[in-house]
This record gives sequence, C-alpha cells and structure tokens, in this order.
Amino acid sequence: HSETPTANVRLEWATNVSWFDPKCLQMTPTQLAYHHTTCLAVDYVAIREIALGEEILLDYGPLWQEAWQEHVQHWKPFEHWTTPHYQRASQFNLAEPKIRTSSEQRKGNAYPPNVRIECQAPPQNQEDDPRYSCNVMARKTASNGDFEYKVQLTIYDDEEEEEIVVVKEGLERANIRFIDAWYSTDEFLPNVFRHEMLLPDHLMMPAWKNGDDDDDEFDEDEECPFGQISSDGVCAWTTDTPNEASPQPYDFISAPHLKPGEIEPIRWSDTSKAVNRYSVRVGLDPLLSQELLAYATKLGIVDMYWNLLQHQQPMQPGSFEFFRFDKDDSDLIYYVNRPAKKWNSNMHWANAANEHTHEEYLKVLAKGNFDVVLDAIGRHFQLDGLFVQGVSFIGVSHCDQVFMHHDMTETGGKFFNVLFPLVLVENAAPEFMLQDDVSERKGFAKYIMDEAMVVGDDAYHGTASCDYLTTKQGVRISASIYIA
Repeated sequence: HSETPTANVRLEWATNVSWFDPKCLQMTPTQLAYHHTTCLAVDYVAIREIALGEEILLDYGPLWQEAWQEHVQHWKPFEHWTTPHYQRASQFNLAEPKIRTSSEQRKGNAYPPNVRIECQAPPQNQEDDPRYSCNVMARKTASNGDFEYKVQLTIYDDEEEEEIVVVKEGLERANIRFIDAWYSTDEFLPNVFRHEMLLPDHLMMPAWKNGDDDDDEFDEDEECPFGQISSDGVCAWTTDTPNEASPQPYDFISAPHLKPGEIEPIRWSDTSKAVNRYSVRVGLDPLLSQELLAYATKLGIVDMYWNLLQHQQPMQPGSFEFFRFDKDDSDLIYYVNRPAKKWNSNMHWANAANEHTHEEYLKVLAKGNFDVVLDAIGRHFQLDGLFVQGVSFIGVSHCDQVFMHHDMTETGGKFFNVLFPLVLVENAAPEFMLQDDVSERKGFAKYIMDEAMVVGDDAYHGTASCDYLTTKQGVRISASIYIA
C-alpha cells in the first residue's frame, strides 16, 4: 500500500480477458451473489514508470490508511501469545541439519508446538512431490556420512476415505521439512491489523451503491446457491429433502450487528416474527472470542481439531477420549467426544472434564467480559441470577445432513446454551438451522463473529450441511457455554 502521491499502479477492469462480461457490472449485489461463474476481474495498470525491482504500490483507500494509523497508534503485544525463543518453521529448516527422533523428543528435547514435521516419500524426491504428516522413528549415518531416516507417514486414501499409516526408510534430510502449525504464526494473533482493500470510486457501479435492491429475479437457467433449484426465475429449495422443509438461505434477520450486551429475539426475515420464545441473539465484547481463541490455541485445542478433522482420522461416532493439553498442569483435562452416527457429522466436543478445568475456562470468560452476556440474558428473561453450568469447544469440518434437536426442555426458561464462533470458514454457506416452535418451519442463519446465538427450552436447532474436509477449506470452531 501507498497513498496516491507515491503509488505506481491503479485498478482498472480487466476487459481484455475472454470471460469478462460487462453485464455483470449492471447486476445488483443480490444478482451477483447468485451468479456462479467468474465474470469480473481487475488489472493493475502502471500510472508511472516502474523501475526494475521496484515494489508495486497501490493506494488501498483513505479508510484503510486511517485504520492503519489508528492500529499503529494503539497496538500493544498480546500478552497470552508471548512465547520465549519463538522460531518459525523456516528457521528450523535452515538451522536443523539433524532431525530429532520421536523418542528423543519424548525424553525432553521436543520441538515447540508451533512447528510440525512433514516428509516426502522416496524415490521420486521431486520438489512438487506430495508431502505427508510424519513421525521420525529412527536415524542412522549412511556410508556417505549423511543421515538417513526411518519415518512413519500418515497418508489419506481418497478412494477408501481413510487414513493409512506407512513406514518408509532411507529418507534424506532434504525429504523432511518443518511447517508452521495451524494458527501459530503472527498473522493469526488476535490484535493483528486486518482491513479490506476498497474499490476506488471509479470502479464502483451505480447498481452496487447503497439503495434499493429489489431485483431478486433470475433466469431459469441460473445456478442458485446452497444447493437450491431455480423455478420460474426464483431460487428455492427442493421439496425432495424430507428433513429440511423448504428453508431459505439467510432466513433470519442478522443485521444490524449487535453491540456488546444488546439482545433481541431471532426473527424471520420475511415476517419479523420471533422464531422461538427462547431463541435470541446477543452482542459480545470482541475481547471474548479473542481471549477464548488465544486460550484454545495455547492449550493445543485448535491443533487437536485440525488433526482430527483435516489431517487424521476422526474419533469413531459415540466414542470419547481424555486429553491433557498442558504438561505443566496435569489436572487440566478435557473430555473430547464425537456424538453418535445420527448426528451425521464429524463434530467433536471438547468439554471441561473436572472442576479445575472448568474454573480455568471461567477465568478466560471473565477476561472477555462474559458477565455482559449473563446480564443481558438475565434481564431479557427476567431471571434473578445466572451461573455458568458447563463449558466446551465444538469443532466440525463435515456434516452430511442436519440433525435437528433441542438441548433442554421444561426448565421454565431457566437453562440456555450460548453458542458463538471462534474460527469460521471463509465464504461458507449458512452454518446453523433453527425451527419455528409453532409451524415447524426451518431456516438457515449465519454465524457472526462477536455475536452469540442463544437457545433454550425446546428451541430445535442443528448444524447445517457443510463439507470443509473434501475441499480442504478448514475447520469451524465454536464455543458452547451452558448457563442456568
């Protein structure tokens, strides 16, 4: 980025590419959302002579510049993420000629949790050959004086849809490299700078500016989002889906975004009626998700979800394990379980397994001003007091079909599940489904950062169908806080 006086390029529509369609410039935002082929692109056009080796500089706009100046003025290190002697994977690749074996690491010489090891399987040894998660089992000196390694590779079989463990010998140091663990690098710190690059005014089409967007009809041949079908120019859900009765995308009002402590019923977007007596939205202090994500990352819960839901075989449906994440605190234990097959997903819950773990989670909630949420819910439902009954994390990367359920019933409106996202998959379809308690109408809702969905007595809900696993898009991680 550079402000206009020193910028050397500007954005222009890339009209010279074969698939550029000027009709898309006249579409409303709603029409573009339903248009599933690429029809627009931009070129970076030089506005002055650019010397060989000179950096390409683009003006991101005055709002970006103002946000950056404010960030620089107020930035402070995030205390929970301070790691002594932190090294990125690239530094280990340069400075680690001899790879430690798994047994050496277990004896107290372990690599830090922010790096992982992956290997290429010989004999190809090409730079673009696939690499796999691996454990270094043994090391020996070859006849040429270099080290050779015996490793255990974890390979995902696409046809069988399962993980296969393979042992390989004779790997050289060049076949082994360090990679950064997910969410461990600086760009994932909660207080890093993020701001959209804005389109310049001359590229902003009249149809995109604030105003009425009533043109919601489409050609019958147009593709529709989220698995819909097009009928008579209107995108609608097929009635052949027995367990999801005619939901529409974004059925619930989700704007304007709620400020911390603001609360309102979850309403249908077309009628503005509340979907359920005990289903509400609550605005959160942004510090809450930041603190919880930092805590989950520090413990290794985020890495656990990536391992279970992207890199390795998940737990069997209906099974559970106890995880100790902190080697310095043996009493910090999480009960991790995958629900039964009827849930139709690879969702895993990580629940505080004892009072000590519960109390440590509560400390993080306190830092994130969760008392604002308790106060808002208590006032809304006219309750004398509330306490946190259970705490957990939820991770998922695949769901075949929504399993509608309620978490509680017949409590007299005194027991709730507070659900809010910590990690969302970019550009994902709506993640949540709710059911009207009168008509049994179902509809989709999007998770919004720094906003919680609260469900109570007989509030039927479920995880919407998703597939981040096959597409390698990531993992969705949420917090679930039971209060009573």
